[in-house]
Amino acid sequence: MYPGVVSKLEAFYRYFGSVDDIVADYAVPTVHGMPTDSYGRPCDDFGSPFINNCGYDGAGKCLKHIFSSLAPRKASLDANLRTFDQKPFVPYHLSLGLASMSDQGFLYVPTACANGAACGVHFALHGCEQGVEFVGDVFARHSGFNEWAEANNIIVVYPQADKNTLNPNGCWDWWGYTGTAYASRVGTQTLALHNMFLALQGRKWDAEAPRMA
Repeated sequence: MYPGVVSKLEAFYRYFGSVDDIVADYAVPTVHGMPTDSYGRPCDDFGSPFINNCGYDGAGKCLKHIFSSLAPRKASLDANLRTFDQKPFVPYHLSLGLASMSDQGFLYVPTACANGAACGVHFALHGCEQGVEFVGDVFARHSGFNEWAEANNIIVVYPQADKNTLNPNGCWDWWGYTGTAYASRVGTQTLALHNMFLALQGRKWDAEAPRMA
């Protein structure tokens, strides 16, 4: 409803990337929340779990832009949503508290992927007050990504930020509370996500680091 901040963010991304890589839609009358076409609070309603039923499939729009051609979504399976330990992926031997990350993350593994099919990967980052400590697995189950993932062999990783003294609302670091390198490839959380991606590929970033299963 107040798109000024988002338009500034769009301009920021366009400055650093290709124009064709950025898509914005200002026609959806949502507030601060993930828009879906089937789940959540009314579209113009502000509040937890910050998922809004707007008659707009935000997850589908996102994935179609990234992956281009997709098969129609189909029902996700509860058993395919797993949890994993985030601690091994935090760099610099930092604690989860200092990284402002929860001990648990979520991972949706489509049936075909679990059976050995080659699959894509998508990382879905929750918003402020939307991590597991605030809403449990609601974002991972109801943001709309899993249905598309199941139909198109896309593993969806839902890493989880957590609150700490500098980050009381459990946001991902977009202002520097983890350090001055927060927005770079060597930022604490950036490296943690990269380590997760390497693990999904079966690649080791540390001799002691386990693979995701």
